[in-house]
Amino acid sequence: MTLFAGTASAFDRENLEQLRSTGNCARCDLARSDLRELDLGGADLWDANLTDANLNGVNLSGATLVGADLSGAKLIGADLSSAMATGASLIGSNLTGANLERADLGSVDMYDADLTDANLYQADLPRIARRDTAIYCRTKMPNGDVDNSGCSQ
Repeated sequence: MTLFAGTASAFDRENLEQLRSTGNCARCDLARSDLRELDLGGADLWDANLTDANLNGVNLSGATLVGADLSGAKLIGADLSSAMATGASLIGSNLTGANLERADLGSVDMYDADLTDANLYQADLPRIARRDTAIYCRTKMPNGDVDNSGCSQ
């Protein structure tokens, strides 16, 4: 796992060091952190606080995000393919261009999440909370269809 950590001023430094040394940080407080472009593939971020974090371009493929709070997080262009995010909160998150192919998103709260240009192909979406409030524009859905229902005219 390669870490290219950005500014660590807004979150618990001990948690950042744990993430750096082990590649895992379950129940960590990484709120408002700048973690752009990190390689966190396969990381254990179970129940982590990632509210308002900048995760643009981060690799979270195969990561465990069960119960994680990603409310307001920036995940533009992030790779969450095959991630396990059951019960996570994506309220108000920006997932523009994110890859969520084959991700387990059971019971995720997607209230006001922006999924413009996101790839949800073969993602598992059972019991999604507030799915109808998310923004879908050029969004590849689990069945391969493209949803443009949220595109501005």
